[in-house]
Amino acid sequence: MADVTLLTGRQLAISFGDRFAGHDWIAELAHLSRSSRDFVELHLREDRIPTTEILRAADAIQKNDQAHSGTRGVAKGQCGP
Repeated sequence: MADVTLLTGRQLAISFGDRFAGHDWIAELAHLSRSSRDFVELHLREDRIPTTEILRAADAIQKNDQAHSGTRGVAKGQCGP
């Protein structure tokens, strides 16, 4: 997966939507970035870089996924489907 800190909100949404299909990764982004879901969704529709907090949250989700090789758990550090 690409370095999420270099993606626009729209690119991040496409990438995470494909990678975490069936999981509420937007809720996890909101939780980890301490933002409202509406705020996160707004930034995911934009063709510009999201806030630092959203990017840090996305990076944490990606690293958690990579650390648990092949599992898709993104919710609060849990692994598995």
